[in-house]
Amino acid sequence: MFLGRFGSGKTEVAINYALALARAGARPWLVDLDTVTPFFRSRDLGWVLDEAGVKVVAPQGPTSMADLPALPPEIHAALQAWRDRVVVDLGGEPRGARVLGAWHQYFVPGKYEALVVANARRPFTTDTAGILRAVGELEAAARVRATGLVSNTHLGELTTLEVVRQGDRIVRKAARMLGLPVAFLALKEELAAEAVSLPPPVFIIRRYLTMPFGSGSDTAGGQSDEGGKPDGQTGGL
Repeated sequence: MFLGRFGSGKTEVAINYALALARAGARPWLVDLDTVTPFFRSRDLGWVLDEAGVKVVAPQGPTSMADLPALPPEIHAALQAWRDRVVVDLGGEPRGARVLGAWHQYFVPGKYEALVVANARRPFTTDTAGILRAVGELEAAARVRATGLVSNTHLGELTTLEVVRQGDRIVRKAARMLGLPVAFLALKEELAAEAVSLPPPVFIIRRYLTMPFGSGSDTAGGQSDEGGKPDGQTGGL
């Protein structure tokens, strides 16, 4: 499960993680429970994920963005599919994470990973206190215990290696205070050559989701300027 504050990049991480599992030979589920963010949703990239062998399950219809949306029965099946790899993209903020609480009885300690994606360049998570507060609020809302953090500090197209390094130091300090590991550091593919200089493991991600009114690499329809096609080279741990 990937949880995080708005703007943390958790949906992008979830998409890339599911695609990486598919490239590794699994046929993962991607459960999109993001009922908060209208622009950045895993379900909007359904055709790319389906082509790669990722089964997407998400709320549908006019109530799909409600606090308590109508949830398809496939979500119930996916969350109990312990023989398969299941990736959950949970709604940002405690309000979105609350949707998962309905299934808390299925989340037995040791049977799941709940990773909080932290971006130290976003409001409310710019320091360790903010990250600790976010983790506590998301845990309470989703009714799960965080098992690790994902270091994902970025500034979109303005991201530099120094931005990543500075943010990673903050995220790792918060992780130590929580007694949790950093599952991985997410790094955009444009900086992939610098991965060897960062603390491992580094997870290379491609940007798939963009604002619908962007231009250039921010093309309409939520795709990258390369069409959003996975190339089989990015997203490896």
